[in-house]
Amino acid sequence: MSVPTRWRAAGLVATVLLAISAYLAGALPGGDPAPLLRASGTAPVSFWLGLGGWLAGSVLLAVAWWRGRGLTARQVVVTGSLWAVPLLLAPPLASRDIYAYACQGATVTAGADPYAVGAAESGCPWLTAVPEIWQHSTAPYGPLGMALSAGAARVADGHLWIAVLGLRVIALAGLALIGWFGIRLARATGMAPEVALWAGLATPLVLVHAVSGAHNDALVAGLLVAALSLPVTFCSKAWPRAAKWPRFAAKRNGTADHDGTADHDGTADPDGEQTAAWRIAAVMIIAGVCVAGAVAVKVTAIAALPFVLILAGRRWWLALAGAVTAFAALTWSTGLGFGWTGALTDTQQLTQWTSVPTGMGMAVGYLVRALGHPGAEAGVVAGARLVGVLILGVIGLVALRHAWRADSRTVVAACGWVLVAVALLGPVFYPWYALTPLAVLACVPTVLPRVRAAVTIGLIFLVLPHGLGIAALTKGPGAVAVLIAVVWLAVRQVRGARSRAKA
Repeated sequence: MSVPTRWRAAGLVATVLLAISAYLAGALPGGDPAPLLRASGTAPVSFWLGLGGWLAGSVLLAVAWWRGRGLTARQVVVTGSLWAVPLLLAPPLASRDIYAYACQGATVTAGADPYAVGAAESGCPWLTAVPEIWQHSTAPYGPLGMALSAGAARVADGHLWIAVLGLRVIALAGLALIGWFGIRLARATGMAPEVALWAGLATPLVLVHAVSGAHNDALVAGLLVAALSLPVTFCSKAWPRAAKWPRFAAKRNGTADHDGTADHDGTADPDGEQTAAWRIAAVMIIAGVCVAGAVAVKVTAIAALPFVLILAGRRWWLALAGAVTAFAALTWSTGLGFGWTGALTDTQQLTQWTSVPTGMGMAVGYLVRALGHPGAEAGVVAGARLVGVLILGVIGLVALRHAWRADSRTVVAACGWVLVAVALLGPVFYPWYALTPLAVLACVPTVLPRVRAAVTIGLIFLVLPHGLGIAALTKGPGAVAVLIAVVWLAVRQVRGARSRAKA
């Protein structure tokens, strides 16, 4: 057995181990680590066995993924698909959000407004599977997310595991988009397609939180990768040989104007001009539709729209029109309106150090409380979150300026880093929030492989298999660690700037 084959087999063993641990200590519907074993009195033992299996499986999967790199694109897809099968047949790991999705869909199918009532008020048949903190919360997702959840709930016909399977199929559709368009985006930006697939598709993070957890971030990631890939294929930023003429698009075997084509000998082809113009217009509109679809699932995807417009070149207005029209159509066709905007603040009631501004606010708040002002702690966290939003705005503007008139690699990279900032500087952060930025950054050669791998692997250990986050168990130490890390990075940047100025 060759070395790559050995590690591919080890990865399969790892996901089988994770699937078994999901039955013992996963995010089971009843909220108990092992409800089926409670009657025999062995639930505590089974839970610890499951927890040990999860830890062993996660470590083995991480090692197999890292050591198994170097596969061809086809081998990466086949390997990732093979690793995913055991997880598709097991309960979710690390989150119960999938049950909340199902209940939100059931709310829609029952004729209630998911933006006005929670799962408890709508009479969801799977209410006990939803975490108590979310049972009375309204849905924070857009109309497309609600429509897809409603479709899964309608097909399930009262059977929770059918709803879970349906939601996983939706997540897999997002992963399929990442695979299909990620290869094309990677080629256009100079990234090896097999590396892009390895870093953005067949990863431990994707397997745990997209395949097993079925988070809707997988669909958002797929739609945004598609939106970035489409204009890159047809506009001047796609190929370096066209960079000299910003109004022209370059192909592998010739150049093409945005309004027409040229034969290989440079002779104009009137019929080709009209065909190419319609094709390019359609592609730009579809790119905008993809962004609209992503925003209609999670509003944070709006951060990618300016970069898609930049990639679209002088056809930016077609992409924008496609996005606006598609979002309006989705909102109107579902009949749900914009009620989801009011539910976005519900997540702010959670206070965890995994969000950088929240973590810093918590650390300062602990100091303020120690000085005799316990009532000021919440205000400090709120203030830190506001500062985080302001910093996010600055990062976005700087990234846009950097991407303006740059090549496709720079634009896509800037988009990826802005999505990283959106995830980290928001009021809350969960590991699955990283699915979208990592999928985009995987398509450009801007991140060191070891750094990317460390982040991808580290994130799968932030949440225990039954859904309890490590951040909830380490509030004080985690918040202080975030504050120290930010201060250290700031000092390092200042010193580096001074050194460069002296040089």
